[in-house]
Amino acid sequence: MADIACRYNYDVAVIGGGTAGTACAVVCGENGLKTVVVEKGTCLGGSQSSGLVCPFMSHHIVGAGDEPFPPILKRLVGRLREKFPNCSTNGGISFDPNYLKLLYEEMAESAGIDIMYESALAYANTSDGKIDSVVLATKKGLTEIKAKLFVDCTGDALLADFAGATVFSGEDGVNQRTSLRFEMSGIDGDAFGRYLKEGGQSYSNTKDNLYIDHGTCPAFKQFLNDMVASGELTKQDISYIQAFSMPGKVGALAFNCPELGEYGDLLDPMVASKMYVDGRKAVYRLANAFIKHLPGFEGAYVSAISSMLGIRESRRVDAVHNLTAEDIISRRKFDDAIVRSNYPIDIHGKELSCGKIKLNGDERFYEIPFRSLLSKDIENLMVAGRCAGFDFTAQSAVRIQTSCMAMGEACAHAAAMSIKENTPIRDVDGSRLKDIMVEFE
Repeated sequence: MADIACRYNYDVAVIGGGTAGTACAVVCGENGLKTVVVEKGTCLGGSQSSGLVCPFMSHHIVGAGDEPFPPILKRLVGRLREKFPNCSTNGGISFDPNYLKLLYEEMAESAGIDIMYESALAYANTSDGKIDSVVLATKKGLTEIKAKLFVDCTGDALLADFAGATVFSGEDGVNQRTSLRFEMSGIDGDAFGRYLKEGGQSYSNTKDNLYIDHGTCPAFKQFLNDMVASGELTKQDISYIQAFSMPGKVGALAFNCPELGEYGDLLDPMVASKMYVDGRKAVYRLANAFIKHLPGFEGAYVSAISSMLGIRESRRVDAVHNLTAEDIISRRKFDDAIVRSNYPIDIHGKELSCGKIKLNGDERFYEIPFRSLLSKDIENLMVAGRCAGFDFTAQSAVRIQTSCMAMGEACAHAAAMSIKENTPIRDVDGSRLKDIMVEFE
């Protein structure tokens, strides 16, 4: 085995600088903890920035408006609104992924945390049910990081898996479908808006507020079917299509597609590589069809393709409490809740498997408990984001950016309580954490 080139010590090591990891690391730093966030890419934000996943989805809680929470997201949206006052949409908060990278790094610098880009998790050293250190593969060589607490924000539960924790994947061997998002620019928004309006879409049809999916506009739906009939697009190409306008990017649309088919183990690098190859082919099939046939797209072009696959679900950790479909549908409440949401169960590419569970119509929202962020097997490991402790069906509802950022922030506040009070992370008072995280009634 190669020698260790560099060694570091921290209070908290956050592995993965994506949606949950960035929130976690920033709030850890703001709580006075010596913190590092390790990211294999070259920016913070993960799917939001590198994955082009725009906009932030709304929490869908009746009576609470569309105002975002948790606290760190409220602050971030405040910064976005300083530059783009009209970034609010019917479905959430829209943003420019490139500008988001800058905001996140400014927040990280202000919080005094260390960032390690281009650093991939290689393995974890564990003993007596705890992680002692992690080893990273970097251009400098192998780097070891020791910490009191570790937070797995990899999205794929990589650290949990490497540390020997129990993890789950998919349901009946099948994961949710994966997408490769892209952007197009040079679109005449007035012309495309008229096409949508004349084609039967009565909303989001102006150049400043464009939205389209495979079902909102009858004319667009017919166009997609015609493209399949002509052979210009495949049935898989049109299986899921969405596009959103973005603040400050006149004449551009963010596309939530193409959605790829069933490929098998998407964590296998050979499988993932084929998905990238096939995904980019599909991007240009779609773009070429739009340019050739849709009003307003005559001068359009592909201006960005996501540098990471849009993986909705891969691995999930076995937590102290694994949130279930029944918890979601019955709107269950917890004394250690860290976020509230009414975002629906949203499984891509698979039929719902939650069976007949009675809906609790008297409650506006469900809650995610802190216990779902605690590894059942590893004492000093928390897990935040889409790979935390959920069953397959529940995960499809709680994987949205709002919930993932709340999980990251909750882990940070819990880490501060644990380290400053010399309390094991599993013994942190969840009701105190709830008071910090849940602000509205």
